[in-house]
Amino acid sequence: HWFEKTGTFISSERRIELVDGIVEPYGNVKPDYDIICRVAQAMGFKNDFQFSSSEEVFEELKKITKGRICDMNGVTYERLRKNIGPQLPCSTEDHPGTERLFTDRRFPRPDGRAALLPREYKLPCETPDEEYPYILITGRLQWHFNTRTRTGRVAELESSAPDNFVEINPDTAAHLGIVEGDEVEVTSRRGSVRGAVCITDRMLANTIFMPMHYGSALNVGDGRLANLLTNHVYDLHSKQPEYKYSVVKVAKAVQT
Repeated sequence: HWFEKTGTFISSERRIELVDGIVEPYGNVKPDYDIICRVAQAMGFKNDFQFSSSEEVFEELKKITKGRICDMNGVTYERLRKNIGPQLPCSTEDHPGTERLFTDRRFPRPDGRAALLPREYKLPCETPDEEYPYILITGRLQWHFNTRTRTGRVAELESSAPDNFVEINPDTAAHLGIVEGDEVEVTSRRGSVRGAVCITDRMLANTIFMPMHYGSALNVGDGRLANLLTNHVYDLHSKQPEYKYSVVKVAKAVQT
């Protein structure tokens, strides 16, 4: 489990951070590196897999990054425990990290030029029309993880966002005749859910946002489950579904 593990991760901004485990693994549970070492040793690679900690694995990994765009030879567990992690590449221990890549206008290719691969734009499977004029985007909140089976049981997190809501642009809200806090019904071709209105100018006109964390778990109910609205289609190449683009209609909810 993640809170049993010690190891590093690299974020999308190329920043490397260290996470220390906070509880001991239960019973005979082994860390990942130990399991891999045992398998490798059983296959005859005993001399090559003598790691006794995740830090030793990290030190080995650093060697293959030398001189590359992901160079992390200037990173150590000690450094990460003292300060926020640097952005890669970070080649020496006194290197501050690299905030921005390619400032010298050279890319890591023999000719120094970037390789751009053009792709034909394809419309989403469904687009706004007279019946479903609004675009629904679903996404995450910083307080919750997936279906809240864990974060929903942490009072400090749950109290920040205990129920689902619908973010709407002020102009769209005015057009619909709804105000902050109104209960609205959001309907797609696949179902309907409800949520309280949150009016914000960070949403574009005719576009709404709903978090995807809420559902039958922890007694919120499927009537708040934004995933009931999303499209089931996916890209044939990447297999990525169109969860971030569904067309819906929005109306003030009728109290029953």
